[in-house]
Amino acid sequence: MAALIDWVEKGNPPDRIRAENRTPDGEVVLSRPLCPYPEVARWIGEGSTTDAKNFRCELRGLDRADGAAGFDNGQPGRNKARWQQVP
Repeated sequence: MAALIDWVEKGNPPDRIRAENRTPDGEVVLSRPLCPYPEVARWIGEGSTTDAKNFRCELRGLDRADGAAGFDNGQPGRNKARWQQVP
């Protein structure tokens, strides 16, 4: 919550925000990075799948294809990536 307050009140956006699931004792049992839309948290392929440090934020599916093709991440970009004919 402190990162959000610092962002709103002081204009300092965080580099990363981490979400955590804790036991009643306060032990962290699961964490993930919170990614800016349209990105999603994707496991890097090694390390625990319950620890945020083993995830990175990236575009998914057609959004990744759009980015590689130079399209934006809005609906027009997705439509172009899906329906563009290859010569």
